[in-house]
This record gives sequence, structure tokens and C-alpha cells, in this order.
Amino acid sequence: MREEPGRASRGYLGDVRGAPAGVPPPLDWEVFSRRTCVVTVTYGDRAHLLRRAIGAAFEAGVGRAVVVDNGTGSTSRAAIDHMRHVWGGRLEVVRLAENRGSAGGFRAGLERVRDRAECEFIWLLDDDNAPRPDALLRLWQAYGTLGADPNHALLSLRPDRKEYLLAATRGVPVTIVPNAFLGFHLKDVPAKVRRRLRPDRSGGGPIRFPLVSVGYAPYGGFFFHRSWLDRVGLPDERLYLYGDDHDFSLRFVRAGGTIYLCAVSEVVDLEPSWHHEPSASRPWVSPAADDRRVYYAVRNRARLERGFVTSSLAYWANVCAYLGGLAVAGLFGDRRPRELARRMRLLVRAIRDGRGDHPGGAVHEGPAV
Repeated sequence: MREEPGRASRGYLGDVRGAPAGVPPPLDWEVFSRRTCVVTVTYGDRAHLLRRAIGAAFEAGVGRAVVVDNGTGSTSRAAIDHMRHVWGGRLEVVRLAENRGSAGGFRAGLERVRDRAECEFIWLLDDDNAPRPDALLRLWQAYGTLGADPNHALLSLRPDRKEYLLAATRGVPVTIVPNAFLGFHLKDVPAKVRRRLRPDRSGGGPIRFPLVSVGYAPYGGFFFHRSWLDRVGLPDERLYLYGDDHDFSLRFVRAGGTIYLCAVSEVVDLEPSWHHEPSASRPWVSPAADDRRVYYAVRNRARLERGFVTSSLAYWANVCAYLGGLAVAGLFGDRRPRELARRMRLLVRAIRDGRGDHPGGAVHEGPAV
């Protein structure tokens, strides 16, 4: 029976010599690490981050890495070629003529490895994700603890992802709440207020749930057996950017699999994500946030949440409440009413397109607002 998101295993994963009594022993470490392949996507001028991420992955024991060059310029291409020279046959590069977004980039990388026996296990990383030296070892330990069952996927912890940190420290479920909008639901407001009133609002503290099931995962840190690609397919390139990772990982759960957050396997973000950067208001209405990023993130999340709407009244109540809160935050935070009005129109368009299932096409060039 598939485990519900949020259910936790409190088993300690500190003994890397083997799994607890009664659990089948894990695959031999040397075999496991040699057959683990990192797939990552880079774009723009980020070769300096990519070099650190790939270096950290190899230091953690990864056997191979596939880098998708998502339409980078000549300077980055030269730097990637140098990395290929340094790491030899362990590093393979897939070159795309244009930036196809995270969905197209990871799709191309996974297409390259899906039929390769030497890439039995796939570990997805963003190009600025640097695994801790023991991160892969901890995944191996967790995989054995779960019976070395390919039906189980794993997710390394990225400490700046608050929802996953809360799952590991406090057991807060990571799941899509029915009728929620962008993760917001009016019924959750009291609990969120109580959490904000706590002395520690960061979600920090000791890891109480080192292995806890979650309802979906980002690309960065997602680990799974190669056979899953035959069961769930590849990322949906129509989504282009943002939310395509949640759409992809949700297919694992819908197909009867379980995703476990392995909180003792840590991956560090070398650069903060745009929606985690400080701003006077929330990033959705911050003038500093790029329109295209906001559009894709909101459109794709609205599209994803369509499948979890059980009451139109409750859903639209949450939409109105959340957008109203954003308007107030933007008005009194950044104090740019014209910019705020323009951004609110963009949000409405993104919701309409997501609800109407209009991904892809010319919007890749950026929405006209």
C-alpha cells in the first residue's frame, strides 16, 4: 500500500555499514555509486557554479554526469568543454541550440541516459546544487533501509527549501492541499500564524524525521531508479519553466511510487533562487522579480492544482484571498501602485492560462503585458 505524504520513518541513518535488522541489505556501495549518474541543466553564464556542483557530485562518489548545455553562449561553452577535458569520460555534454527551459533541458538529459545500463540510478541536480561529501552515501543508506526497492524514489534535503526543512524537523506534510491556490488555503491560516509567532520561524532545529514521505519533489536532489522513466515518461516540455519538476515527480506518486525525503543527504544551493531572495513584498508582486519567471511559476502551479480542486467555491475563495493579500503587501511594501497593477494583471493572465491549459507556444518569449 502506498504511503501517504507526511508519514515518517524515525529510523536513524547514521550507520553506513548496512541497513537495520530485518531489512534486505543495500546494493554494494561501489556498484551503487558507479551506477549513479547525475543529470543537470545549465544556461546563461553559470559555468562557475556548474563546475563547483559537478566537482562536489564526483567527490560524493557519483560515477557519471550528464550536463545539458541549454543554449549557452561561447564563453560558457568553452568552460564546459574544459570541464569535459578535466573529467574525461565521466562527464558527457548534451548541447541544445536554444534554451528550452528546465523542462526541455531535463527532458533532453533524461532521454540521453534512459536506456543506458551504466546509469541505473539517476540523481537530478540543478547547476548550482553542490552535494555534501556524504550526500550520495546517505542516499545509498536510505535506499537499503527501504529494502533497495526501485518503487521508492528519494530526495536530498536542500536546507533553503523551507517546506522540506519543516517536513524533516517538524513533520509538516509536503503535499498539494485540495482547493489551495499557490499552496495557500484559508483553513491553514491559523496554523501558519502560530508558526510565525514561534521564536524560530526558519523551520530550523534538529532533524526529527530523517526519512519522511513527500507528495512531490523538485529536480534538485531528486534520486530514482532508471526504470521509472518507462513508467512515467519524461518532463513535459510544454511547461517550459517552473513547476515542471512538480508535475514530473507527481507522476511517480500517481503511478504507485513513494518519494522519501532523505534529510541526512544534504545538497547546498550555491546561489539563492529568485523567489527566496528578500524583497519588501512577496516575490509575486516584487518589482525586482522577472515577469517571465512570475508568469511561468504561477501558470504552471495553477495548471497543476486543477487536479486537486474539489470545490470551485473554496478554490476561488482562496484565489481571491491570496491575491488580495498580495495586493495589500505590494501596495504597502514596495509602494509602486502602477507597477503593482501591471503585475496583478500578469498574475490574472497566468491563472487564466494555467486553468485553461495553454502551456507552451509563443509565451516562451515572455508574456505581453
